[in-house]
Amino acid sequence: MREVLIKFIFNVLPPIFQHSLLTVKPSIGLRISTQRILGRHYQKDMSFILIGANDGIQFDTLDGHLAGVENLRGIAVEPVGEYFSELTKNFSCYENVRCVNLALHPTDNQIVMYKVAPEKLHLLPPWAKGIASVLKDHHKISGIPTEHIREDIVNCIDFSTLLKTYGFGELNGSYNYLQIDVEGYDAEIIKMIDFNTTTFDMIKFERKNLSKWDYETTETILTKAGYKIYHQIEDSIAVKRKIKFYLN
Repeated sequence: MREVLIKFIFNVLPPIFQHSLLTVKPSIGLRISTQRILGRHYQKDMSFILIGANDGIQFDTLDGHLAGVENLRGIAVEPVGEYFSELTKNFSCYENVRCVNLALHPTDNQIVMYKVAPEKLHLLPPWAKGIASVLKDHHKISGIPTEHIREDIVNCIDFSTLLKTYGFGELNGSYNYLQIDVEGYDAEIIKMIDFNTTTFDMIKFERKNLSKWDYETTETILTKAGYKIYHQIEDSIAVKRKIKFYLN
């Protein structure tokens, strides 16, 4: 009953008080709901960039929201071939969502991704499909045996070229939402973004796999760009304006 009351009071507060509460009392157990925020603020018009899209459904808070948006424009990036094939099928109903079969890297044209071998997935929990990473030993964090991991050479593009090639010129570099889920490489994606020319209302990135140094670097970059950062259980959300939050 107490939790329900806290959620109700928080959800009806003006944004300025919500943000103050989350800043002053960051550890009182308030769980920000990305899906509810997107559903309330971007019902008719939404632009987004999804980095590490996987199949577009699993591991993704965008699933279930996009279908109701009238004017939808987006870029979904997934470098692993078999996941990209599923992504294009799952997103085929969205006319203005551009699926990109590339990884992001600031300089290299190709990099190695480390993923669970497709023939081994049935031996592992469903989340094992979502651990593909450019970090060679990333699978060890979750206890997946090394013999289940395969190398996959993928083509790369930098963030600026991604926007020039697949972006929407009419947006002038201003998008509503950026979601990054690249298994320990999230900080490197943030470093590639020129926040002088590209802005987002909200950025969600996976915090749990970042080192202390990588998180602090990410926090510094986003703070200098004018964002305030709030934490979910495993992820963090950065916002540039007093967007209204909603709890799970």
